[in-house]
Amino acid sequence: MASAKHYFDDPTAAVLSGLRGVTLINPSLLFDEKNKIIYRHPSSIASPKNVSVICGGGSGHEPGFSAFVGQGALTACVAGTIFASPSAQQVRACLSQRLPAETEGVVVVVPNYTGDVLNFGMGIEKARAMGKKVEMVVVADDVGVGRAKGGKVGRRGLSGTALVVKICGALAEAGGASVEDCAKVGRLVVDNLVSVGASLSRVHVPGRSLEEAKDEEERLGPGLVEIGMGIHNEPG
Repeated sequence: MASAKHYFDDPTAAVLSGLRGVTLINPSLLFDEKNKIIYRHPSSIASPKNVSVICGGGSGHEPGFSAFVGQGALTACVAGTIFASPSAQQVRACLSQRLPAETEGVVVVVPNYTGDVLNFGMGIEKARAMGKKVEMVVVADDVGVGRAKGGKVGRRGLSGTALVVKICGALAEAGGASVEDCAKVGRLVVDNLVSVGASLSRVHVPGRSLEEAKDEEERLGPGLVEIGMGIHNEPG
């Protein structure tokens, strides 16, 4: 069943509470509460001139992406509300304010969802207009959506995003790679990456009705597994 039970009583505070918790268990991270950005403390970055790597998207997919911030992975993460993309303004704030000033450039890893691609894309264009070197790598690894069905939008981004983040982050941390090099490697990984979702039940979004949870339970009954489900309850 898509359980409607949660460990908190105020859905509107869930995202901020979770992001604050990330910094409490990892003192090398900082939190820009206004823009929902988790980013590395400058003292934790050995070579600030290296390429920076950021990612982000809607909350509700923890530990992605806030817990991916750290050495050899993300420099920063931008979070939206539950299952909703962060705004272009949040992305611009991250690119312009929360990364080392000396950074060689920024690789932005984005799961292929319309809102994420649109808002990160607008934020990137604003950063480029300010003179920053930024490359975007879009992850579209979900083989549960056929190429024909995906059409112009393409396949959805799934758990393969974690692998792209780790490889790009490790290359950037090692030093010596340009932003173009990191983006090229990220796109190479995407081109050779496939994932498929499988679930025993649908997820209940905090704050939504109990009736919705009951409807989801009836949709996927006992003994059934849904193959190809998206990370926002999209049907397989």
